[in-house]
Amino acid sequence: MAEGFGVRTGALRAAAGASREVGAGLAKPGDDAGAGGAVCATALAGFACADALGAVARSWREQVAYIGEGYTRAGDLLESNAVGYERNEQAVVNLLLPHGS
Repeated sequence: MAEGFGVRTGALRAAAGASREVGAGLAKPGDDAGAGGAVCATALAGFACADALGAVARSWREQVAYIGEGYTRAGDLLESNAVGYERNEQAVVNLLLPHGS
């Protein structure tokens, strides 16, 4: 039978940092690809594919931004969980110590 559980808040914080790094790292590639597609669309103005290239550029930028924001939010949630676990652990210690536990 298990004796309880433990949470490694350092691991949560490390995962939070890694997740935020991925989110931040996706910003530039998304912008670059979107900008490149927009340049192509402008250069090909008048051709049938120009509007499609512009739409692809906008969609690419939006989707990469959405994924990056998701990673950033996940990092924030992991950090929040680490803080919550530590706060709860301290509350239990504060509650039990006066009673000699």
